[in-house]
Amino acid sequence: SEYFNLLEIPPLNEQQDESAESFRSIPADIIPNLKSLQIIDSGVEKCQEINSALSEVDFQLVGASIYIYYKENIIPSFSQLIWKYPKRTIVKNGDNTEEWLDKGCLEDFKQYIISLEEKGIVSDQCITNDIILPHHDEADDDMVMPPHPTQCTDPQIPFTHYLQGFRFGFAQGLNNEQLKQYISRVGAFNGYIFYFNAKGNQIGNSYSGLFIGWEKVDDQQYWIVIEKQLDDG
Repeated sequence: SEYFNLLEIPPLNEQQDESAESFRSIPADIIPNLKSLQIIDSGVEKCQEINSALSEVDFQLVGASIYIYYKENIIPSFSQLIWKYPKRTIVKNGDNTEEWLDKGCLEDFKQYIISLEEKGIVSDQCITNDIILPHHDEADDDMVMPPHPTQCTDPQIPFTHYLQGFRFGFAQGLNNEQLKQYISRVGAFNGYIFYFNAKGNQIGNSYSGLFIGWEKVDDQQYWIVIEKQLDDG
């Protein structure tokens, strides 16, 4: 695993770091129309790996990050990440070595992250998330992965890759100040909030979502969170 010193990353806005009274990485008027945060067609459930990305909010995190860094409102093509996944990957963790094979829509443990970090991601308009890949519910049992795409399905659409070279990060046990440091530097953070009393005992309910900022109202601090919603229910 690689470790990074978060404080070496400059704030997205030089005028607003973790000491600011308020900060948001996505303007309030943009959020209702951000395509990656809308209810996604249930057809993607036929590809287990894309469905997993949706349920774990990685799909929404990637889409929000594309807006934050590129100011473009797109639906990310996770089918393209699966399509471009290496046929064989060796994973070393200390003395342990694992071999991960390309299994199309049956990928596990977020293997799409490897494709994203190495090659970036295109839009759903370029390569649709509805495309049928091996182990898709509608794929033939003997289907093999087709050659990697080198252009969009419609050649008139630019084959633009986003977030190439970016990294997924994982952290836990953050206090309020540390979470502000994360948000002000990376823009969006998918996580859970737990509340504790003075004795260190957890109280109340936890909640999860996409943390994109904070604000102070009447001397009270509030997190700005896009809550997870996967269907109309």
